[in-house]
Amino acid sequence: MVGFNWRTDRITSVVGTVQERHRLDRVHVRTQNGHVHPIQFAICVDAAGAESRAVARLAGIGVGEKSLAFDLPVMSRFVFTVRADF
Repeated sequence: MVGFNWRTDRITSVVGTVQERHRLDRVHVRTQNGHVHPIQFAICVDAAGAESRAVARLAGIGVGEKSLAFDLPVMSRFVFTVRADF
């Protein structure tokens, strides 16, 4: 993954006020042969585990303004495996 694209929609209300809404709309992925391909989506789920914060920052989350300034909360979890040979 090399980056994300933001899309800006201008919405006019019934009373004439205009609002801009910004949303993620595609991710750019680099394949093994070095080509970069855009993948468009409607919903994005960041399921990168321990790397979720890095992926979010690549999308501008945690480094932007207003609501984007809030860092993505990533909780550390540990899994332990115990093997007992009797």
